[in-house]
Amino acid sequence: VAELATIPGFAERVRYFSIGNEVDVHLQSFPGAVAPWTSFTTFCEQVVPQVKALLPRAKVGVNWTFHGIGTFPQAWKGMVGACDALFVNYYAVDPPEVNPAAPYQVRGVEAYKQDSAEILALPSGGIDKPIVLQEVGMPTDTVLGGSPSAQAELEKHLFELWDAAG
Repeated sequence: VAELATIPGFAERVRYFSIGNEVDVHLQSFPGAVAPWTSFTTFCEQVVPQVKALLPRAKVGVNWTFHGIGTFPQAWKGMVGACDALFVNYYAVDPPEVNPAAPYQVRGVEAYKQDSAEILALPSGGIDKPIVLQEVGMPTDTVLGGSPSAQAELEKHLFELWDAAG
């Protein structure tokens, strides 16, 4: 970040900066181990202020998957405590542990409508921070259980929801 911040105009233009992408996916690969989770939480607490010093206009955070937020809520809340925003990736699919035979089975319209409402409700319980949807979508390939029309329906719903939520 320090090198990037020296580029003329960079610090003024960056509005959002994620210090990790889908960290829950990586950290859950250490079943039963607490140290990786607490180490990354400490890393966030130390790095977020440093990034803020270099990019004062930016909202800084760490990216989690929507599934990971629901699976590890205490770890998520602890980790985002030092952050300015809630960075979330959302895919309208069942995660592999839900359906190992078809690891990316597309969820139905009602399921992602419910998920959308839960995403918008994330800034609650003392974590009143803006939401940054870093990645949103579903497979468009029929081999993965999706389709271009299903992806379009998801996107249409999400934009309607965001418009309604202001």
